[in-house]
Amino acid sequence: MSSEERKNAKEKMVEALLALLRIKPFDRISVAELCRIAKVNRTTFYLYFDSMFDLLSEVERYAAKSLLENLPLPRKREDDYLKEEYIIPYLEFVKKTPNLFRAYMSHAKILGFEQTYERILRDVAIPRSGGRSVKEIDYISSFLIGGIVSLVRKWVDKGFQESPEEIAKLILTCVKNK
Repeated sequence: MSSEERKNAKEKMVEALLALLRIKPFDRISVAELCRIAKVNRTTFYLYFDSMFDLLSEVERYAAKSLLENLPLPRKREDDYLKEEYIIPYLEFVKKTPNLFRAYMSHAKILGFEQTYERILRDVAIPRSGGRSVKEIDYISSFLIGGIVSLVRKWVDKGFQESPEEIAKLILTCVKNK
């Protein structure tokens, strides 16, 4: 198999998982079903991934890259992430891929959710800490991140009754206490 064919096989599996996540929860997707949709054999799947969780992690990286390509860059300050122009594209992405969001949240520990948000802690919370201790920042950040994730999860579970703009404003109201 050439390197181009390998890349295509991997992309097919990523795309197949994204397609399947649009119609069913991650826990109900089997390797066999994924391979059938991707038109690859199981051996090819296991050439690239040890498990469906490995593939989900790859999909998360793919999704993050896709999301970052749609964010306004470069940001000028650390707290630029706390602006509608960053929050709204994220919420639009969640709205387009709710089962990916659900799968990621359901398996957050396995997929390294904490590490993802530690980067946010470094980029956003610490520069805005106002001289607080690292311990205080850790607790405050956990509170804020947990609140934002819960708010977005509720929005997803209620079927996106509000627009991404409305949810972004609500998040900013909570974070900035306005």
